[in-house]
Amino acid sequence: TSRNPSRRSRSFIKDLVAVVPTYIRVNRGKKTLDDLINIMYAYNSNGVLILYELKGNPSALVYYVNIGNKLQKKLLIKLSSIKLCREVKGFQKPIKVKYLFIDSKDIRDIQSDIVNALVTILDIKLSSDINVNSISEDGNVVKVILSKCDDCVCVGFKCLRSERPCGPEFKILKVINYGV
Repeated sequence: TSRNPSRRSRSFIKDLVAVVPTYIRVNRGKKTLDDLINIMYAYNSNGVLILYELKGNPSALVYYVNIGNKLQKKLLIKLSSIKLCREVKGFQKPIKVKYLFIDSKDIRDIQSDIVNALVTILDIKLSSDINVNSISEDGNVVKVILSKCDDCVCVGFKCLRSERPCGPEFKILKVINYGV
């Protein structure tokens, strides 16, 4: 999170970490971006995702990668209309999530830059690249639901076995790729 996160931002990060199997939450405190590189090495991480907020609400996810021992921005995802897990009707807590995937049929109408950003940041598999039936037997699998709404893309998470929502919901207004 940013340096002094609001309760809502902390809850959003907690919800996101619970549903994304490759995420590890680290309290930032007063750590600089250079300090975060050492944490990346300790966890053998590919990148750092920092949540920015505006007026106490999550407003953007910024993904940094390590290039030449410096963290550089790779992607920025502008967010709106955040729904925390406790605000989602019929929510169930995800337990030991093994995979996140997107059904390739569901992304035809979605802008490719948004899909690519989510695949990069959330480590999502595409259903065209995997056998969904075989991984669903392996453990808890979560489907990332993408849909067009107005001039943005709505994102949600649904457990494959129970067909119930199991993560936060939010809208993506735009994606900025810094080309790193």
